[in-house]
Amino acid sequence: MRRGRSNEIQMMKVVRAILLKFATIVAGIPALALLVVSFGNLLDEIDATTLKTEAIKIGMRKNKKNNKLALGIIGSKVANALFAYGVAIGDLELSYEANYPLYKLKRMKDIKLVSVCRDILLLGQTNKTELADYGILPADLTSLDAAITVFNAIITASQAEIDEHKNLLEQVDVLVVEGLSLLKMKMDKVVRVAADANPEFAQLYFKARAIDDFVGKRRKPKKEEGSGILSGVVTNSVDGSVIEDATVIIVELNLIVTTDEDGAYYFESVPVGIYTLRVIAVTYLEKAVTDVEITKDSEVSQDVALDPDLSSPVVPLGS
Repeated sequence: MRRGRSNEIQMMKVVRAILLKFATIVAGIPALALLVVSFGNLLDEIDATTLKTEAIKIGMRKNKKNNKLALGIIGSKVANALFAYGVAIGDLELSYEANYPLYKLKRMKDIKLVSVCRDILLLGQTNKTELADYGILPADLTSLDAAITVFNAIITASQAEIDEHKNLLEQVDVLVVEGLSLLKMKMDKVVRVAADANPEFAQLYFKARAIDDFVGKRRKPKKEEGSGILSGVVTNSVDGSVIEDATVIIVELNLIVTTDEDGAYYFESVPVGIYTLRVIAVTYLEKAVTDVEITKDSEVSQDVALDPDLSSPVVPLGS
C-alpha cells in the first residue's frame, strides 16, 4: 500500500469513528445519515480489498522466501563441496566457479539465483564421483535439481499473483478516490451547515478532515513544524542489490526503522539538526554516515551502500 493511500484511508477511518461517536446527531440530520451509510459501505469494501492485497503479498513473499532459502541451502552445500575439491586438486577455476556460500546465494535476484544454481548442478554432475568424498551424494544433486525446478516455477507463477495484487491495489485507489469525493463534495457541506447547532461534532469532524482535504491526489506526508523527512535505500556495495530488513538508526535521536523489500527506509518529522546514521545488516559490515543535515521542511535522501562481511570465508568441507 502506498504511503499516501494509507494516510488517506486512516483519515477516513478517523472520520467514521467520529460519526459513530455522534450517532445521535447524525441520525437527526437525514441527509447526513444517508451519506454515512454510503461512506460506511465504501470503507468496508476498502477494508476487504486491502485485506486481500495484504494476504496475497504476504503469501507471495513467504512462499518465495521459504523456497529461495531451501534452494540456497542445498546449492551452497554442493558449491562448498566443489570449492573444497577444487582447492584439493589445485583447480583454481573450479574453486572460483563454485565460490557461492549461502550468504551470496540468499542475496541474489531470483533469476540469477536459478542460473547460478544450474551451473552448480552441472559442475556437481560432472564431478559427482569425486564429490562423494566431500559429503555430496547423488540424492543431494537430485534435491538441488528439484529445488531449482520448484523455485523457477514459483517465479513464473508469482507473476499472476503480482498482476492480481496490482489489480486489487487499483481497486483500492478507485474506492479511496470515491470516498474522498463523497467527503469533500457532499458530507463536508452538510456538516458545515449543521456546525452552528453542533459545534463539538463539527470541530472534531473537520479536525480529522484536515489530515487530507483533497480528492485523488498524492499528498506529501505532513511534517511537524521545524522538521524534515529523511529517506533512502540501502544496497550491496558490490553488486548494487537492495538489502531488505537492514536496521537504520538516527543515533542522536535513537530512532530506528528497518528497510522494506525494496531496501528503502523512511523517517518522518525528523527535528532540524545534524545527525549520524548507523546502518546494520546481517552478513554486511556496519556503516556510519555522519553529518546528515536536516533543515526545516527539507526532504533529505541519503542512500547507503554496505560492504559484504568477508571476515568469515567459505570453509571447505572435510577440512
